[in-house]
Amino acid sequence: MSTTIITKEHVKKLRLNKSSHTTWTTKAGDFTTNATCKLKFSLPEFYENRLVDWPVHVDESDGPHKYDMILGRDLLESLGLTLNFADKTVIWDGSTVPMKNPKFIKQPLNNYIMDSFYWHKDLLESDALQSATEWLKKILNAKYEKADLTDICRKCTHLNSEEQAKLLSVLEKHETLFDGTLGCWEGREYDIEVKPDAMPYHARPFPIPRVHEATLKLELDAYVKLVYLRRSTTASG
Repeated sequence: MSTTIITKEHVKKLRLNKSSHTTWTTKAGDFTTNATCKLKFSLPEFYENRLVDWPVHVDESDGPHKYDMILGRDLLESLGLTLNFADKTVIWDGSTVPMKNPKFIKQPLNNYIMDSFYWHKDLLESDALQSATEWLKKILNAKYEKADLTDICRKCTHLNSEEQAKLLSVLEKHETLFDGTLGCWEGREYDIEVKPDAMPYHARPFPIPRVHEATLKLELDAYVKLVYLRRSTTASG
């Protein structure tokens, strides 16, 4: 599809500009447009607060098989969306999300039965995929501080006072696990022998969505302060 189209019902409150009568043919059927409008929308799975401002054609045709909106090549090229079918991801400006699981359906088109992938709001992805997508959007800042064990046990309101006391006793026996650090390895040292002709392996780093950039920097700074990482003296930027 060369252009971006949206159904009229989704732009009822927007100002429409008359345009030439055009019919667009797709596997989902024919779409007829006589108007365009300036649309602002978001792609929240990539960035929750970023708006896309783009002119779209308005579909006024009727039919049982309708998309709410079709992203055309014009918009895809402008955004620079990358469809990576090798690892089933979609990448936009450094933010990566998993592809949805399309439903394979059969639908009539021009008196023939055509097989097609039909994307619609009623075609829900799996629970696992929904959970993974939501997790990408809800990464929180880690808090590296000593836990207040007494307060934690007091907040366990599903336990009675005796059970809270027993829980506190167990936690206090392992208090060092809750001191806000990663701890130290106390086992014996290991030596890993590497072949003399072994070459270091370097892979392309996995992109971090910009929506999580601040969180990542805070995490790295915390690791530096805790002496788990150290800044490279040769690194730039």
